[in-house]
Amino acid sequence: MRPSPHPLAMRWRIRTAPACLAAALAFHAGPLQAAQPAAGWQEAVQEAAQQTWAAMPRPDPAAPADALRFEVALGALPAMQPLAPCARMEPQWPAGMKPWGKLRVPIKCVEGAVLWKVYLPVTVKAWGRAWTVQTALPAGTALDAQHLIQQEVDFAAQPSPPVSEKHHLVGRSLARSLEAGQAIRQGDLKQRQWFAAGDVVKIVSQGNGFHVVGEGTAVSSGLEGIPVRIRMASGRVVTGRATANNEVHVSL
Repeated sequence: MRPSPHPLAMRWRIRTAPACLAAALAFHAGPLQAAQPAAGWQEAVQEAAQQTWAAMPRPDPAAPADALRFEVALGALPAMQPLAPCARMEPQWPAGMKPWGKLRVPIKCVEGAVLWKVYLPVTVKAWGRAWTVQTALPAGTALDAQHLIQQEVDFAAQPSPPVSEKHHLVGRSLARSLEAGQAIRQGDLKQRQWFAAGDVVKIVSQGNGFHVVGEGTAVSSGLEGIPVRIRMASGRVVTGRATANNEVHVSL
């Protein structure tokens, strides 16, 4: 299925959400609390969330970005004085805000007798099947197949995505304890070192219609989830991700 990340060296893309939220927040008449979302905005946010998911790095770069089932919901605004009527509102989408998990989107009245700004809670959930633990396990446990059970989990519930491929779990050790039924996320696993500085490594780069394999020398240790620098035979230094023993994936 899918993943993480950790998401947190990921690039987030969101192009459709601001426009769709503007449509969603049109008034009928009266305060914002009484407004009804316009049709179609949830689908637009779902599309932006799917784009976010597709941009996340995965343990296996060749694995497809399988679809997730997204749920988007507006939260309730805190109690406040009724807002002045507004002819036009716009979401002030902060740079870097991710359409993933719990958000507070600033909404500003840009055309009205009184201009105001409020923060609208929005929750984006991303459901998919991933591996969980059958029983509570302490930190340091080396995972094997009998520990694992596949269930539907919310990928957006935490920054670190759950692991959906079993072969990325068996033999790995837990960095922290987990409760029964809890999803195993990338951040729950102890970091692996795939090679040391000075080791000769295979460099793999692939994309739409091409697959290139080369060789180089590691300038730094190949730690899981940490960018690594590789010096090629030409002397050029490239940066990639360590993905296996003495193997680095580089984006061209």
